[in-house]
Amino acid sequence: MKPYSKSQLSEEKRIYNYRLSRARRVSENAFGILAARFRVLYTMMCLDPRKARYVVLACCTLHNMLLSKSSQSYCPAGCMDYEGENGQVILGSWRKDVCINTGNFVPLPKCKERHPKNADDMRDILCGYVNGPGAVPWQWKVLIA
Repeated sequence: MKPYSKSQLSEEKRIYNYRLSRARRVSENAFGILAARFRVLYTMMCLDPRKARYVVLACCTLHNMLLSKSSQSYCPAGCMDYEGENGQVILGSWRKDVCINTGNFVPLPKCKERHPKNADDMRDILCGYVNGPGAVPWQWKVLIA
């Protein structure tokens, strides 16, 4: 999902962007830790898509098993990104393990096509949800900052 533009945001749109940012950080942490431990995930897999799916599923299974059996050594404190008391994001140590500048992650070109109108509609529906039934008490602190 794409955040709302930074100019002239309503409170609801600021909350949506904040919640989207938090969700993105969680998925970046999950994939980053996974790729840092299982290096096959940050290079191109020259496999049939069905076999690549099995490799990814095996990595996820091993990751979950290691996390549940020995989380202190597999994913020690400070490994994941987290939000400090002032709301600033503190980067996790897994980022030092991933060689992002080695060319393994190829930047995608900018898309010249405008996203379809129904994507805007879906974003508005999600915005309504995170400000309504899906609201959580701590999300309002973003408005104070």
